[in-house]
Amino acid sequence: MWIFTEDGFFSTVVDRRDQSARLVRARDRDSLYWFCKSVGLDPKTAIGETPGRNYPYRVYVPEILWTGYLAVKGSDMSYEDFGVHCRKVTKSTNRFGQVKRFQVKQLRALSKIWEIMASSWEPRT
Repeated sequence: MWIFTEDGFFSTVVDRRDQSARLVRARDRDSLYWFCKSVGLDPKTAIGETPGRNYPYRVYVPEILWTGYLAVKGSDMSYEDFGVHCRKVTKSTNRFGQVKRFQVKQLRALSKIWEIMASSWEPRT
């Protein structure tokens, strides 16, 4: 599953060693840092590094922690435009008193993804 939240971009899969666990992967450490903060994990001990892999940062979590995260993100929504929200989040303080920062390159990537999906995702018949 690929998912974008105000915390970042994640690729999440079933842990092949434990089907009841999820492997939450990211291309940048910050995405997993904010994920860990959101679910009550210590980023310093939870985030593993796998240099040279497609997703060099990862966190193993029970399935219920991942689905709980998705439920909270879905129910806490207060914005009407995700791209605008991400630009605003970059400039504001979150509930932990810390500033989340999407890099300009990441904000551009979100816009490109929107453009690709708007013009290329064919409706299913």
